[in-house]
This record gives sequence, C-alpha cells and structure tokens, in this order.
Amino acid sequence: MAFGQLSVLILLQVVFVQGEIYLYNNNSILFMRTFDDYLSEDGPGLLFPGLEGFLRAASPADGCTEMVPADRDSLFVIIKRYGCTFEQKVRNAQAANFSAVIVHNVDSNALIHMPYTNKTGILIPAVFVSEETGELLLANAQVEGTYVWLDETFHVNKDVFLAFCMFVLVAFFCMLSSMLFRYVRNRRRRRRYL
Repeated sequence: MAFGQLSVLILLQVVFVQGEIYLYNNNSILFMRTFDDYLSEDGPGLLFPGLEGFLRAASPADGCTEMVPADRDSLFVIIKRYGCTFEQKVRNAQAANFSAVIVHNVDSNALIHMPYTNKTGILIPAVFVSEETGELLLANAQVEGTYVWLDETFHVNKDVFLAFCMFVLVAFFCMLSSMLFRYVRNRRRRRRYL
C-alpha cells in the first residue's frame, strides 16, 4: 500500500462522524456527557444545529410491529436492537409519527452502522447507540419533560490523532536523519577526491 493511501486511511480514522446526545429536563442539562452514536447513512442527516425532541420508549420495545403512536410533536423513540431489520424499525417509527429513532444495542456496547435495503420513503433520522447509553436514555425517558438534543458533527478522535502525529513525527525524523547521513557521506566523498 502506498504511503499516500495509508495517510488517507489514517486521516479517515482521525476525523470521523460522532454524535452528541445531550439529556435535558426542564431546561437544565442532566448529563453534560457526549454519547457516541452512528447516524444511519441511508436515512436523512441531521441539519445544523441538530435535532431536539422528547424521549419515549418504544412500545413494543423492539419496534418490529406497529408501534403506539407519538402523542406530541418532536418525539424521539428508543428502540432495542434485534427482532427485525433497522429499516423496518425506522419505518414503523415513522408511521407512528416519531421525529427520530434511537436504536440501542443489546448485550454489547459496540456501535454498528444501520444499513437499509430500501431507503426510499424514509424521512426521519436514526442513530445507533451502545447498550449502556440506551439504558441510560430509557431510564430518563420515564421522567416527564426529559428531552434530548442530537447533533452529528465532525470531531477529532484524540487517541488516533496523537498516534497519527507520532507517526508523522517519526517519519519526519527518519527522513531528516537519512538526508543528514547522505549529506555527510557525500561531503566525505568530495573531500576524498579533492
């Protein structure tokens, strides 16, 4: 693999799309924490400055059949993974008038992408979160007046960025020492032939 291709792959890991989920209740921030999520690439994105809505747990919890409709505007539904496709969960939530879908993992904190077989007609965004985040959101969905703000922005992964900087620094010093070595060798050769 060429150095240029390797650099592009490393940069793609350094800058990536990460979601921010903030929990609010009665205009106070409950958790000033950033929860990682993946926005479904097949559905609509989140416009600046993000999307805000109240929380509700899905009924049924897996969202695989017709869901209890949303009782207000800007309502986000939290659905657990498995049972059916992500596309089916999102379509059921959309049919029940929810504004956004938050799918949480089960028995794992891993984040995965949510592919759709057919994205035609899907008008609401969907994000995928870990089980830990999903349980926290579900617990707070029981509290009346709890709402979330979803924001998908570009962030720098500090660990990968540090590793990338170290790689560039080592490569720079290797190049510098190679140039210095060649300079000294060429200078000695010139002295020998003078």
